[in-house]
This record gives sequence, structure tokens and C-alpha cells, in this order.
Amino acid sequence: MKNLYKQRGMTNIMIVVILVMLAFFATAAIKVMPMYLDNFTIAGVVKSVAEDPELRSKSKSEIRSLVERRLTINGLDQYAKQTKVRPGDGVMILELNYERRENFYGNLDVVAVFENRAEF
Repeated sequence: MKNLYKQRGMTNIMIVVILVMLAFFATAAIKVMPMYLDNFTIAGVVKSVAEDPELRSKSKSEIRSLVERRLTINGLDQYAKQTKVRPGDGVMILELNYERRENFYGNLDVVAVFENRAEF
């Protein structure tokens, strides 16, 4: 009976290991989530610009300017230079592809590549 009592529950070392793992995943989430939230906003900008009915009559520079203004409103103007407007098969293609890098810990970085594309 004495032996069963000693075998119940987690040891202190196991609790520390679990806390370290939770801290690692919490740090990863804190570093990665803003990247995906920004991309969600950028994807919304690309989609809303592509759904504009007057877009077909605008030039490439006017379309880029429209995207840049909407990104600036959302505080994401650093991505405006990656905007590309090019002709496709009977449609125009609006692309905003970029790579984002965040320092994770020391010399380790988290890198995410995002591709946003809309046809109009």
C-alpha cells in the first residue's frame, strides 16, 4: 500500500517539463499569429480591390495606388511595393506575394511565405 502512494501524480520535474513546453508553444503563437492576422487583412484588401466593378477601366498604376491606399489605412503600407498587376488569359491578375521573417529566439527566425492572388 505504501508503494502505491508514491506512484500517484506527476513529479516536480515532469511539471517543469510541461511548463517549459507550454512556454515554448505560447512564444511561438505570440510570434506567428500577428503574421497571419496581417495576411488575413492583406487578403481582404486584395479581394475587395478585385471585386471593384470599375477596376477593368483603370490602369495598372491606378490599381497599385488603390491597393497602396487600402494597405496604408490598415497600417500595412510596407507591403504595397510587392503589388503586381499583370494580364492573364482574358483577365487581369492582382498579386501581392511576400515573405515575413520574425525573430523567434536568439539567432532562430520564423519565416512565413504568403501568396495572395485575385483575378478580375
